[in-house]
Amino acid sequence: RLSLVGSEMCIETGVERAIAAGELSCRTDARSLGVAFNSFLLGVSISARDGVKVSVFNASITELMKLWDAARTREP
Repeated sequence: RLSLVGSEMCIETGVERAIAAGELSCRTDARSLGVAFNSFLLGVSISARDGVKVSVFNASITELMKLWDAARTREP
């Protein structure tokens, strides 16, 4: 397993806290979800440099957050 650094570690830790708090399902893969969010964040600066509009970023964030919503704990 590769070691985590910087923002990736922070995001994974946040996902682990959400799992421990019962906000996210215990079946959530904290590493994978953390990598997905971190990868998005790394790409934002490049996309902004290349002229992606704020409205497109906002729509992209909405789509990305669907990953979090899908991992949420469902109440009976």
